[in-house]
Formats: sequence, C-alpha cells, structure tokens
Amino acid sequence: MSAPTATAQKAQIVDRGDSNVELGESLLGSEVVRALSMAIRYAFDMMNSDGHWRGELLSNVTITAEHILFCQAVGVDLSADSAAYKKYLLSQQRRDGSWGIAPDYPGDVSTSAEAYLALKILGVSAATLEMQQARDFISRVGGVAKVRVISRIYFAQFGLFPWEAVPQLPAEFIFMPSQLPINVYALSSWARSLIIPLLIIRHHQPIYALPNGRTASNDFIDEIWLDAKNKMVPHGPTLLELWRNDTLGCIFGVLDKVLCSLGGLRRFPLRGSARRQCVNWILEHQENSGDWAGIIPPMHASILALLLEDFTMGDPRLRRGLSAIEQFAWQDEDGKRIQACISPVWDTVLMTRGLCDAGVDKNDERLQRAVEWCKTRQQLGQEGDWQPSIRQLIFRGTSDTVDFGDANSDGGWAAFDVNNNKLFLNKIPFCDMNNLCDPSSADVTGRVLEAFGLMAHTSYHEHVDPSLLSRITNASDRAITYLAQTQESCGTWYGRWGVNYIYGTSNVLCGLVYFSKDRRLVQDLVDSAIDWLKRTQNAEGGWGEGLGSYQDPARAGRAPSTPSQTAWALMGLLTQLGPNDDAIKKGVTHLVHSQTKFKGEGASWQERQHTATGFPGHFYLNYTFYRHYFPVMALGRYMEKVRASNEKRDIK
Repeated sequence: MSAPTATAQKAQIVDRGDSNVELGESLLGSEVVRALSMAIRYAFDMMNSDGHWRGELLSNVTITAEHILFCQAVGVDLSADSAAYKKYLLSQQRRDGSWGIAPDYPGDVSTSAEAYLALKILGVSAATLEMQQARDFISRVGGVAKVRVISRIYFAQFGLFPWEAVPQLPAEFIFMPSQLPINVYALSSWARSLIIPLLIIRHHQPIYALPNGRTASNDFIDEIWLDAKNKMVPHGPTLLELWRNDTLGCIFGVLDKVLCSLGGLRRFPLRGSARRQCVNWILEHQENSGDWAGIIPPMHASILALLLEDFTMGDPRLRRGLSAIEQFAWQDEDGKRIQACISPVWDTVLMTRGLCDAGVDKNDERLQRAVEWCKTRQQLGQEGDWQPSIRQLIFRGTSDTVDFGDANSDGGWAAFDVNNNKLFLNKIPFCDMNNLCDPSSADVTGRVLEAFGLMAHTSYHEHVDPSLLSRITNASDRAITYLAQTQESCGTWYGRWGVNYIYGTSNVLCGLVYFSKDRRLVQDLVDSAIDWLKRTQNAEGGWGEGLGSYQDPARAGRAPSTPSQTAWALMGLLTQLGPNDDAIKKGVTHLVHSQTKFKGEGASWQERQHTATGFPGHFYLNYTFYRHYFPVMALGRYMEKVRASNEKRDIK
C-alpha cells in the first residue's frame, strides 16, 4: 500500500479538528476534504513534466479567422490544417447563423463577417447551409458596412473594403514627443504594439490575393454586403452628428478628414524616416521567443509590416515570429484554433497558490518544481517581473511583480502602464473598442494590496527591510484612498480584468483584509461589500454574473452560478466571515456538489462562460483553469477557517 499523500495527511488533521464542530458542519467538512483531495489529484494529473500548468485560453473565433487571413496574405500553406480550422470555426457557429464574442452573448457582425471570410478562404462553399445562415444573419444586422474598424483594415488588405474608408494612421505619429498629450506611449502597451505596425500597413495600403484573384475592388464576399456597389461607407458618425453630441470626437474627425485630403501625408518629407523608425521599434520589441507583446494581433501585424518594408520570409526574425505564432495553436477533437495569448505563468502561479491553500505540503516535490519553473522565467534585473511575453499574465502583470514606482498618481495600479489614463484618446477614429488606455483599476489595486499585506505579514516572523515596510505602508494608504473613491454606492468595485463586480469586489476584499484592523474607513468599505455579496448569492448557494453587467451595472451579480465566480465571492466573504456563516456554508456546499468533471481519480468543475475580460464590451476570455484553481483556493481557505475556529474552541 502506498504511503499517505500530503492531501490524506491534511485530511486526517481536518478530521480531528472536525470533532469539535456541529454534526452538519462536520459532514460538510468531510465533503470538502474529499472534493479537495480529488481536485488536487486532478491538478497534478494536468501538470506538465517540467513543473508548469498551461490551460487553453478561449476567446472567440476572430483570432483564428484573422490568422487564416494572415496566412492567405503571406502565402502560408494551410492545406494540412484546413479541415481542422473549418471544424473549429463551424463548431462555434450559433443556430441563428452568427458567431459571437462569447457564449450566451448576442451574435456580432464583425466576428461573423470575419468567420465567413475565413471559411470561404478555406474552401467552404457559399452554398452550404452554414454559410447561407451566416449570410442571413450578417445581412439582418447591416452587412459588412457595419463591421468595426480593425475588421475594415483586415478586409481592405484584400480589396474587400476601400482603404479610403479606413481612418488615417500617419507613420509620423511615431515622432510625437512624450511631452505631448498624444504620442505612442500615451497609448496602452497592447495598443501601441498593434498600432505601430499598422502605421506601416496603412502607409502601403496593400492588396493581397484571394482565391478569386487580386484586385482593389474584390467581389469575393459581395454577398454579405447590403449594397456592394457602395462600399465607401463612413466609419463613424458624421461630423455634424459629432459636433452636436461629441465635441472631442468631432475634433478628431476633422483631423482625420484633413489627413485624408493630404493623402495621409504619404508624400511628407519625413515619411521615409518615420517608416524606418517604426521598423526599428518593431524589431527592438520582438521577444527572444519570437513574438511581439505576447498577443496574436501585434504578431500578425508586425510580420506583415516587416514584409511590406522589404523583409523576406527567409529572415530569421520573421521565421521566429511565425514559429511563435504556432506556439499559440491549440488542437483537439473540436478542431484547430489560435489562442489570443498563452498563460503558462499565470496558470502555474495560481495553481500553485491554490494547492498551497488546499493544504498540500509546500515542500512537495511537485510544488517545488512549479516554483522553480516560475523562478527561471523571472527577469532578475531592475524590473523584477516576468519575461515580457508573459508578464501580462502574472497577476495581470502587477501583483507579484510590483514596483512602488508603478503606482499611478491616483493611488491605484493598472495592469501594465503607469498613468496611462488619457481616456480622450478613445475618441480617435481608429478606436471603436474603447481600449487605447490602461488606467488604474480596483481589481489590480486589490491584488497589489494583497501582495503588500502578505509582505507586511511576513515581517512578523522574518526580517524585512524597515524602509521597504515604510514604503509599503505609504503606498497602501494611497491605494486605500483610491479604493474608497472608486467603490460603487451598492458596495462593489468594478472588475476591469474579470467579470465583473464579483471579481473586482473579491480582489479588493482580499487586499483590504490586511489593513482593516482599527481603521474605520476600511471597515466601512468592507462591510458594504460583504453585504452586497450576501445579497447577490443565488438560491442554490453559488454566485454568477454575466457580461451584460459591463453595459448595465444593475445586472451586477445576477446570473446563473459559475465555479470561478462562486469561488471569488467566497474568498471575499472569507476575509471577514467565519465557517459557520450561512452564506459561507451555502457557497461551499454549492462548490462541492458542482464538482462534476472527472478525470481518472481526480475531479474538477465545468464552466463554459467567459469570466475573464480583455476589453469590456468587446473581447472576453475563458481561462480554462479558472474553473479549477479558484474553487480549490476557496475550499482550502474555508477549511483553514474551520481549523482555526476549532483551535479557538479547544483553547476555550
């Protein structure tokens, strides 16, 4: 018989402690121990041999569709993968013929039009039922004329949309000094990594071949235009409408018209120098792994831009870029698709933390391998964070990698940039997804506070430089002020990177718990947040929130329960409530009873909803391990509360 595992040893400890708990709680405790045991086994079964975890990152079909368009443009042969790509794209089509940006979200015209084009490139006949249904949906919602600006750019590269109907992006933008309110570094890191190569693409205005040939007025998808003879449709409201309703938008609109009348400044004397500067920026920002920014759209755009500037596919930098893209591919029985980004560090850190919360011995050889895997990927220079291609995935780029200089002037933290809060930039005609800036957010700030609180707590039993503690205290005080100013009247905090108010509120509570003692302000913030979480608990004990809360805050916390969101709510409540609280017991019971995904002797949870956020209202994500390590954390913390409660009773 094999030796008892760390989980079994932990279970024995919990069982002894449960002898002091009421019968109902003892039964619940036993169920939790069993659920954790199976979850731990599942986690280690999913671990890679070198010590890391990497779950699939789900988004929507646009990333894969745009990859197919990219391959068509650069001449990459997709014949070997064509069937797998078609299978995936068709598997995601809705009954109404559309494709959406997330499950249970209305069909989207841009997503659907891109998927339709990709399928035609892959050879799917327009006469098939699926394509007929897609055409019907696209026509019902306005046709190709209604697609977003980035889709226009993709289509214009094949002559499917006039370049003249795309906002101007003069390459001289690269020269704008940082002292001016508008410059490339006033954009968020993800925006500039895409826009700089787009400056090159917009200059060249390429026309690539489609299966029916190469022409600036290609009719390859005319069937999804409502009026294929009039493709010069405006990309936004008219100047008169903007003048009446949006003065700043009107100013940017006038500027775009002026640039258009000047030919986009293509004959401007500095254009050659501007293009070279853009090329240099692209080359300097390519990672050693070959990618750009760790996300697919800038990777596609950067390779296209370099090819337009006379680089060849034989160039080692482009070969590394193409190889990096393939690392983002995922293939299984549902077909082949491309992930928007990959999340090995994010998944490994959070899985490790969940397993520690669940009681796995921190000296367990498997956990040690995971820690070492993460340590080898840390930048050991001044940054102290993780390699650029994945640093955005480690606590949304901040929590465990924070520098005091990274705090914004308002006291909060953002995901990647500092004081990147010029929200007026979202009025630029190019931006119709409200995603050009990276201001402070409560969810990231809560993560940072949690990290600071843990560091301060460490100082009780380990030496921590007093000057460091002083800086932590000062930064935390400013962060608490920021959180007090951004709390909603109902007690919640907005979740920028997770859906939505449940996520933001949980993150903040997990940070504030270290700073609530003898602080009336903090306790008031906490009390109203706890009250909101209790009010929004579903009847069966879980919590859920749909993507619609980003458009309508009244829908916050009102949706069918999901494992990740239930876990977030529980972790928030457990910062203040004990294991005997009714809301806690109901939530824990729900998690235990919803553990229905089995793999061998292990078990996990099922979750089809997207509960992570890329761009609110436009791009959502499903980290497929969220459904696992967050419930493991919540159940582990519950059992720790049970143990602590029993120890207090024993002392009494």
